[in-house]
Amino acid sequence: MTQQDTFIDSAAAVQKVLLEEHQMEKKQSLIRSVMRDDLDMRFRKVLPVSIHANSWKNLVLRQQFALKYIELLF
Repeated sequence: MTQQDTFIDSAAAVQKVLLEEHQMEKKQSLIRSVMRDDLDMRFRKVLPVSIHANSWKNLVLRQQFALKYIELLF
């Protein structure tokens, strides 16, 4: 899956591909440990954000806030 540049969202997805394409039944815990320890792959939960979170207006407002905050710190 990594060679084909496929998005891997969970160990369950890898388990499903192993079963369907290679007829290999492996536990998710084994898949997770191989991905974490051998392949150095770790996952983080993606948090849903509003559609407008990265609008131009919000990007500019966040930048202005950061500049003002840094100014107040120093």
